[in-house]
Amino acid sequence: MHLLLACAEPFEKEPPLDTGASETDTDTDTDSDADSDTDSDTDTDADTDADTDADTDTTWSLPERPDVDAPSTADDWRWGGGDGYPDVVDPTWPVVTRVSDLAGLSAALDAAVAGDIVWVEDDAAIDLTGQELCIPAGVWLAGGRGQGAAGGLLYATEGGDAVLQTCGPDVRITGLRIRGPDPETCPDEWPDDCPNDVSGDANCAYCTDTAYAISTTWDRTEVDNNELSGWTYAAVGVHGGLDADVHHNHIHHGWREGLGYGVVVYGTDPTSALIRWNRFQAMRHVVAGQGYPDEDYEARDNLVEDQAISHVFDMHGQDEATGDGSANAGGDIRVHGNIVLVEDQHSIVVRGRPVDGAWFYENCVAPDESEAADQWYYYGNFTVDEDPDGNAAPNEYGQSAGDCGDRKSTRLNSSHSSVSRMPSSA
Repeated sequence: MHLLLACAEPFEKEPPLDTGASETDTDTDTDSDADSDTDSDTDTDADTDADTDADTDTTWSLPERPDVDAPSTADDWRWGGGDGYPDVVDPTWPVVTRVSDLAGLSAALDAAVAGDIVWVEDDAAIDLTGQELCIPAGVWLAGGRGQGAAGGLLYATEGGDAVLQTCGPDVRITGLRIRGPDPETCPDEWPDDCPNDVSGDANCAYCTDTAYAISTTWDRTEVDNNELSGWTYAAVGVHGGLDADVHHNHIHHGWREGLGYGVVVYGTDPTSALIRWNRFQAMRHVVAGQGYPDEDYEARDNLVEDQAISHVFDMHGQDEATGDGSANAGGDIRVHGNIVLVEDQHSIVVRGRPVDGAWFYENCVAPDESEAADQWYYYGNFTVDEDPDGNAAPNEYGQSAGDCGDRKSTRLNSSHSSVSRMPSSA
């Protein structure tokens, strides 16, 4: 499973002809020539310096990016991005290459270097079925979502490995529609015609090839202002690397039974992600981890709408993945400031004992207090209604959309919130 001029010879003057000129005259001429040459050289150097300064002064650089972590309640883009989202790419910037088909997209990514931006045209619909496109370090892949358009469409009609893969740190994917092959909980082949059928399967998780959109194993991957839907395994897989930042995306209809992750954190090496200001709808788990002790995530200020087929936030236990009897369930998990409108499922389940701790606080949730949070298999290091510093930070239970609708960001500090704000220079 899913589971880079030889130097010219010196010029020598011929001896001057004997014209009868005195040594004094010769010296004078020589001094005059020398002064003239020196002055000329000085003028040339000055011109060169001026040209260099002019070139330096006109070198283009990206504008400062706006802060999108403090939206007002009047900002329609605060959950999930879209119309009005301010941190957008201008396709007329000189570092942008514009593409509208698979050949152009592949060629642009192959040629891109840090600081380049590859722009998918708003009217493009590019089939990535069977593709595993590599986005180089420091490169942005962008589209026009929220700029009077839905954004260019990248899609797949069958499962397979992630269609977009980071191949270095500081990659950003923004402003696109990225659509998977199956928005249903089970495919049409279930239960009688599953090509991947495993005898005794309890659900349709692996009936057909699983699909996911974005996979990263590198530091500081940023995924923002996209619409991601129909990915049976995960919309975003953080399979290694630190400080992934997944924010202001609309992630929906990724609810395959047994899988169905919006963002999954999975790594035996140190792995961390910040998941903020996303809008989730029709998912199985909006965020999950595999359970290894170096997996950390913080999920804050997200909106989870009222459709889910299992508990909302999740951390697996290591034993579920390895069968080694370990009690571990991730490292450091912080879930706070979210609105969770799913009433008939737990808002969070931790399936073991986190190494550092899990905290669930200052959320506004639909379930009653007795049903909102649960811990399975192994117990301890899971705190509800207190922040990591031990301060009282109660959740609001039994709430409706109207009760939670005007909540603002808690904006609490996090050890996982260091993200790259600009790509590297070209």
